[in-house]
This record gives sequence, C-alpha cells and structure tokens, in this order.
Amino acid sequence: MVNLSEILGEVENECEDHTLAVVVKFQNDGKLTKQVRIIGGILRVLAEHTDGFCATDGADDPDLIAPSGMVFHFIEEKRQRLFIERIKHYLRGELFERITATNIN
Repeated sequence: MVNLSEILGEVENECEDHTLAVVVKFQNDGKLTKQVRIIGGILRVLAEHTDGFCATDGADDPDLIAPSGMVFHFIEEKRQRLFIERIKHYLRGELFERITATNIN
C-alpha cells in the first residue's frame, strides 16, 4: 500500500523541482555587514509568508552578499512578483536601494 503522506513529504522536500526562483543580492559597502543577517532574516520571513517553507529552502544569509545571491523559491510567477513587490515595504531607503531581485524561471 502506498503511503500518501510519505510521497507528499518527499515532493515537498524537493523544492527546486517544482518552483521558480528569485535571486536577491545586496550590495554591501562594508559599513552594513552587521545588517546583512537582519536583512536576510526579514527576506526569509517575507518569503515564507508569501509562499510557505519551500520559499526559503537553502536561502542563507552569506549568499545575500555573494555574487550568486540569496535564492528563494516560489510555486508560481504571481508569488514571485508579490515577494519582490513586498520587499520595498519592509526595506526602505538606503537598504532598499542596495537590493536587486531577479526572477529566474
């Protein structure tokens, strides 16, 4: 007999297989190093509230200032756009100006 919850659990754990990515980068001039963890935390909370736990799978603070960027995963383009739109409401001024968010479909 097939255990449906086990199958669904495996699917959920493979977030990259059924999601669209958003790459977020923060241009740090060295003065805001302490804020990177705070910004990363805000982005993770925002992403999770936008699209659940898969949104933050593998999204690590150090990646935010790395050339590769911090990657978030969403199940549809609508939620990608919503996440990017919400960033400006939570990060204002100088912090928001240093953020770039790019959809990868």
